[in-house]
Amino acid sequence: MIHDLEKLGLTPGESKVYIALLKLGPSKVGKVVKESGVSYSKVYDVLERLAGKGLASETLMDKVKHYRAVEPFRLSEYIKKKEDEVEEQKKLLDKIMGDLQALGSTQEKSKAEVFFGMDGLKTAHQILLTSDENVLRFFFPDHTEKAATFYKRFYPKFEEKGIQIRGIGRQVPELVPTYMKVKAVSFPVPGTIDVIGDKTLLVSWRDNPTAVLIHSKEIADHFINYFDSVWEA
Repeated sequence: MIHDLEKLGLTPGESKVYIALLKLGPSKVGKVVKESGVSYSKVYDVLERLAGKGLASETLMDKVKHYRAVEPFRLSEYIKKKEDEVEEQKKLLDKIMGDLQALGSTQEKSKAEVFFGMDGLKTAHQILLTSDENVLRFFFPDHTEKAATFYKRFYPKFEEKGIQIRGIGRQVPELVPTYMKVKAVSFPVPGTIDVIGDKTLLVSWRDNPTAVLIHSKEIADHFINYFDSVWEA
């Protein structure tokens, strides 16, 4: 069942904790740790993410926090939210494709590269690091454990090169590194995107990570202008 929940978009930790909550009913965090096998150091973050997805809630019983799983039918609402995000990404891709086709009649020569897996993402970000620009802008629609782990390891490389890092997303992480500035917005963002110089990197973190790196000043400028208008609002 854990693997089935992972296919629906939950992380392994989220799947284990959600199943544990269904079995236990309202429970203290200690019982959740014991039943799920997720450590104390990670379980609070997992519970917070499940709550953010509408799949768990917390209540006070005898002045002690208890956690419970929301009814399984709420998973359908979670899937609906993911479908809405995919629709937004489709609209974005349609818009980008129009820009790419328009570039065919200009002097600018653009290209796109596709990268697969974690090694592919590392290669794509190494290419971004070759930019002479001093600001990396990124969009992030939601928190994912896999993405957070990757960026915590890779974004410091930009900081070491003297590149400023600014992000716009649906929510600001509790712990934002000192080298990064993040702004939360209440409306949907285009997707997981990094933009620097004339390079735009679109990333999908579902299942096997996939990234599309677009080399085009016109397209990069489009995202930079949009980002800056939101950032300065």
